[in-house]
Amino acid sequence: MHAPVYTSLEDHAPVAAAPQLKELYDTYNVMMQFNGHNHTYEPTVPTRGGVQSPGGTVYVTTSGGGVGMYSPRGDWFTAASSGSNHYMRVRVGTTVHVDAIDSNGQVFDSFSLC
Repeated sequence: MHAPVYTSLEDHAPVAAAPQLKELYDTYNVMMQFNGHNHTYEPTVPTRGGVQSPGGTVYVTTSGGGVGMYSPRGDWFTAASSGSNHYMRVRVGTTVHVDAIDSNGQVFDSFSLC
């Protein structure tokens, strides 16, 4: 997606269809959703029904590929955050493993989903 469903940036609102998208992701048990738009890194905790819930969808804002960055302020749904340039490495096997890597090649955040 382009604009995020969840974001802690006050001047960059979530996509207008966020309520409908959350409902669809919950209905179809979507494991993870990626978006850009906000120049930041901000994955959420797993959410379902608008609250933290094990096995819910993890929403990942990742838009750090060389442009000016924003610093997220964090919110109840924020699992991690960074205002640094970065890229993502996603490995899919029996689990899905995600690494966030900074411009120096260092992993600064990682998580796995089953």
